[in-house]
Amino acid sequence: MVSDMSEEDVKTMLNKDRLEELETKNVTRKVRIISADDNSDSRLFDTIGDCVAYLNSIAPSNKTTLKRRIEAKKPYHGYYVELESDERMPIGDKAVQVSVTDISSGKTEIYSSMREAALSFAPEHITTGPTVKAYADSGKVFKCKYLITYSKG
Repeated sequence: MVSDMSEEDVKTMLNKDRLEELETKNVTRKVRIISADDNSDSRLFDTIGDCVAYLNSIAPSNKTTLKRRIEAKKPYHGYYVELESDERMPIGDKAVQVSVTDISSGKTEIYSSMREAALSFAPEHITTGPTVKAYADSGKVFKCKYLITYSKG
């Protein structure tokens, strides 16, 4: 099938799709633990990771086993664990606008987050938001071609 879309339009569309996919994956749910003995002790955690950190103070714990116990509705280290409502909360993006300048052409693109800027390099260069941040902080040129700076929002 032939399309009238330019290569740049396709790249923009794919970047947008990648961001949407990442945003739907990056969600967190609150976790409640309730004492299996007498239901007197109940605690609420913002994430499964926070819950595991607390349970590690009781006995060695990990997310995989915790998730299995939640699914099986069995206690884990003396607590029943349940996920709070199906309402999901997006993880904060901490978005900072980033400018990426192609030194050879002088063309500058502004991205709404480090992650969006990182995705813009695909498929030629696979990189991450923390890498983009490191280059923006250091002032070094990425891949001998791109100057990454913070943009004034």
